[in-house]
Amino acid sequence: MKPHRNSGLFSNYYLDELLPKEKEFDIPSSEVKDIFVQVKGLWNKDRFQSLNESQLRMHFLDKVLNILGWIVDVEPPTPSGEWSKQVDYALFKNEKALNDAQKGGRDEYFKEVACIGEAKRWERSLDKKLKSESDPFEKQIPSLQISRYLWLTNVKWGILTNGRYWRVYERETSKRLDIFYEIDLEELVENRSVDNFKYFYLFFRKDAFPDFVEKVYTGSINYAKAVGKELKENVYKALEYLAEGFLEMNDLGENDLKEVYDNCLILLYRLLFILYAEYRNLLPVRENSAYYSMEAIKKDIAKRLDENEIIPTSTHRYWDRLKELFELVNSGNEELEVPPYNGGLFNPEKHKFLERYRIGDLYIAKAIDLLTRSRSKDKAYIDYGSLDIRHLGSIYEGLLEHKLQITDEEPAKVYLAADKGERKVTGSYYTPDYIVKYIVENTLGPLIKEKRRKIIDRKKGIEEKYKKARGYNREFYERKSRNVEEDFVDEILSIKVLDPAMGSGHFLVEATDYLAHELLRVLGGEPLEEENRKMLSKESPISYGNEPEELEEDIRWARREVVERCIFGVDLNPLAVELAKVSLWLYTASKNYPLNFLDHHLRCGNSLIGARIENLKNLPDLRKKRQKLATNPNQIGLFEKSFEEKVNVLVGAFAQIEGIPSKTVEQIKEKEQFYEKFRNIISRFKDVADIWTSIYFGNEIDIVKYQQLQNNLRTSTEEWNKLKQEPYFRKAQEIAEEKRFFHWELEFPEIFFEDHRRKENPGFDAVIGNPPYIGFHGFKETKEYLRFTFVTCKGKFDMYIPFWEQALFMVGKDKTVTFICPSGFMKRAYGKRLRNVLLSYELVSLHDFQHDLVFEKATNYTCILQVRKVMPKSNHKLRITLGHDLSSEAVELVQSHLAKNNWLISEKYLNFERIISSPNIVRLESIAEFIAEGIVTGKNEVFLIDASTEFGKQLITEPIVWPALRGKAVDRYESCWDGTLLIYPYAKQTDRQILHLNETAFEKIAPKSYKYLNKHRNNLARRSYFEDSNKNWFELWNQRNVNHQISNKLVVQENSVRCEFYLDNGNYLYLDTSCGISLPSNSNLTYTYLLAILNSRLLDLIFQVITVPKLNGHFIHKPLYLKQLPIRRIAFTTSKEEREKLVMKFKEMYRKFIGEEVENGK
Repeated sequence: MKPHRNSGLFSNYYLDELLPKEKEFDIPSSEVKDIFVQVKGLWNKDRFQSLNESQLRMHFLDKVLNILGWIVDVEPPTPSGEWSKQVDYALFKNEKALNDAQKGGRDEYFKEVACIGEAKRWERSLDKKLKSESDPFEKQIPSLQISRYLWLTNVKWGILTNGRYWRVYERETSKRLDIFYEIDLEELVENRSVDNFKYFYLFFRKDAFPDFVEKVYTGSINYAKAVGKELKENVYKALEYLAEGFLEMNDLGENDLKEVYDNCLILLYRLLFILYAEYRNLLPVRENSAYYSMEAIKKDIAKRLDENEIIPTSTHRYWDRLKELFELVNSGNEELEVPPYNGGLFNPEKHKFLERYRIGDLYIAKAIDLLTRSRSKDKAYIDYGSLDIRHLGSIYEGLLEHKLQITDEEPAKVYLAADKGERKVTGSYYTPDYIVKYIVENTLGPLIKEKRRKIIDRKKGIEEKYKKARGYNREFYERKSRNVEEDFVDEILSIKVLDPAMGSGHFLVEATDYLAHELLRVLGGEPLEEENRKMLSKESPISYGNEPEELEEDIRWARREVVERCIFGVDLNPLAVELAKVSLWLYTASKNYPLNFLDHHLRCGNSLIGARIENLKNLPDLRKKRQKLATNPNQIGLFEKSFEEKVNVLVGAFAQIEGIPSKTVEQIKEKEQFYEKFRNIISRFKDVADIWTSIYFGNEIDIVKYQQLQNNLRTSTEEWNKLKQEPYFRKAQEIAEEKRFFHWELEFPEIFFEDHRRKENPGFDAVIGNPPYIGFHGFKETKEYLRFTFVTCKGKFDMYIPFWEQALFMVGKDKTVTFICPSGFMKRAYGKRLRNVLLSYELVSLHDFQHDLVFEKATNYTCILQVRKVMPKSNHKLRITLGHDLSSEAVELVQSHLAKNNWLISEKYLNFERIISSPNIVRLESIAEFIAEGIVTGKNEVFLIDASTEFGKQLITEPIVWPALRGKAVDRYESCWDGTLLIYPYAKQTDRQILHLNETAFEKIAPKSYKYLNKHRNNLARRSYFEDSNKNWFELWNQRNVNHQISNKLVVQENSVRCEFYLDNGNYLYLDTSCGISLPSNSNLTYTYLLAILNSRLLDLIFQVITVPKLNGHFIHKPLYLKQLPIRRIAFTTSKEEREKLVMKFKEMYRKFIGEEVENGK
């Protein structure tokens, strides 16, 4: 047994393997023994049990701290503003630091403190609130108290002790409450050696802070990062071994790869759960029997592999041991003291593939060894206890981007291949932890504050009546006041949080933790506000009907309550849903209790494809693409009426699920039964919604049959099953299964309905997350549907655009949506409709990361936008922050300022705004005749010719062959033509009418070009779009305006680090990696003037604000952004002759200057 308990603060591997090698560990035995003897001399357990906190501090704790070398100040001036008494100890390194702190006053005091300390009476629980206590402060959960003190004082390290147990907390992680390093001093003093006592002396003495504990803490973090990186690679290889084992040892082949892959993931999820649970002591199997644990299995495998022992592929010893272990976790075993965790992950009925097939020993051995041991020289076992659950989730989430394939060569092998379509559509990039915390805190924090204010107002009303009351009435209002605070618990647990693209559940885990922490603040007896301290007295802390039992830590109880009642998530990938469950189970699992029932709130489906109940009265109107389908006005409301008859039962089923505790397997099974009842009732309504939605994907049903379908909603099961045999019904089910339709109001009725009617304010309280963004070309099969059903989907939109619109539908009035998403919608054309929708609500805050790339291996520039679903006031200001630092100084901006072509929110723009709004400034689009993108050939390998080749030299003599500028050839004030020639089969253009060359004329005036293109005729004719156009086979995809191309113009590279314009006098055409600008013939501006303005540093700075960034500091120079450039009007009052004289004078001065520079050797 270890001499310490490390609850996630440090790495066990660091403590056990690396720490003994550190110089700090090499303390002389005599020194440790001397401290041990002194502490043991103070030890008097029988006496300690009779002491209160103050007495224990005086007679024992103060003296121990003195022995450990600390300079102690008791009850220092803790900063005010939060409900808390003074912290018990401020611990200093020396007398000077103490004196300086005492001289500095309250605000400066804790800058000199090395560590704070909080003491409790002997053996008082450090993880639970007390049922009763005369001092209201002592009711609080001690771990919550030390966390609050650390944040109030801004001290990084804290010690919490009840005399027997001594703990170290770190400020950032203390919010989790169950992350600490602990020593059982009684065990060390009474039963352990001096060597074991070293682990107490090392971590609690004065010399440990801050350098030593910081070294161990940082070393543990670095270890976790290194292990996580290696584990990410190992998990991929482990899955390949498992897949190979299934394929080699069973009658499975290439057609079974998807099923093999899915079940390999489930198997990996099981192994992950057990490995993590064993390291966190949630599974006691390691303590009871070496055989019934992953610990035993991994060590057995490691020994055999290291000794090069033959492990056969034909035997199934390890598979049988795993199956036995899985059964223990699923069903429990009283003899081994293993609780039944259940939950579904280990349920054999839900994963029959894993019951039907098995894997040979060698494949299992290789997979488990990869998951449990480092590939480094020491082959150390991986410390899962040091890995954050969210980090583990991200590692496994990466697997969802792949699929199994088999090599062509012999012998064939199975391998993981990146599936570009699968995860790109079903999820999003793993979001860094600091961003998740920011989004959760800034979304849920105001919600809690709002509910707190609601309770405070109610309580104040009762207190006014209390003051006026006498006798019995006074007691009545005192009880009612306590009940009001109890209502705050229900208010917190009534919060409904959704992530509509949850992936591994990163946001949901953080939301669970945040709400659980707030729940404990209330249950711990913390008053609603500071001034309430002196109001009504309390006989006991707030009581709640479903509170934790004696053995369960308060924080784990709170997480289990929150996760089942407040947390909702949806994902398109069913394996992502299972992974999210595993993440939440690992985070909320409590020893001796089954896993929470999560099926009712974590659902698989496409968040964007589904029906809304109000629309089901009629068939969809597809007139945009197809002939309108008939409707029957007599059918209006039939679906709603039938649904409202059942909705009370549906909502009741969810209420029963949430009302039943989750303390026994029987209770979990009861929840499952209620949910099964819900699924049975909802199934017919879902069928109708599926049929309605399937019409968008090619299914056909006439109005008569649709009416028949709704008329039969109340019919017998036999009659309904007959309807299911209809071709349209079967096709709808097939499409629904393929697309994974998700009808929000049917899946989560308690969010939108109560009793027999729709809620007055239906919807979630908060929608958070990182919706998928995959580019315009990544979701072809759903693009048309999204255009039909979402007003924001226009142009080259990305997937995150309709997610915003959907989220704003699903959130309640006056509630909040916060997403991290690409910032492109703020300026690009495809984001215009979304911008208009967002501006109709209150924008709370916007953080633009600008050029910072926050996602690993991703090139998206992102922002965090928070929107409140309420109409904005005319003077409403949103909070804007910029750059990498989320805590950067904020700028407040009136929201109406954003109601322009795009959202210009950078600090530079705000500085330039006064200049740009000058009456002498006009936009470039108002003075230019053309601002256009370059020519698109549709077949560059055919139309573009190298002028340096013999063939190019022949073609350049023909009138339709032009030198063409690629973007990279355009520089500031000059070009460097790379010899590209373009076959440009057009004559000229009058107004907007192109004078085409017909095929005969083409062949006559350019025979060599014609003959060359004719060789590629078939390929050119088959170009997409050409089949539906009137273009000739030899034409370009988009030739742009001919006159503009062959005339004077300014040309700029489309993607460059700054504005670099070149003046072309009609010598070149420009291609699609450039853009061009031409002036009307009657313009009073010259090209040279405009060229100088556009190439100026000032215009470049402004343009960086207007446009969108690309990689490596580049910016996009497209017409959408170019046309917004501000150009200074010039009113010429100086005569032409005088202007010419001034120009000549300037040239003379310039030549003189250059001559002097040369003469001086510069």
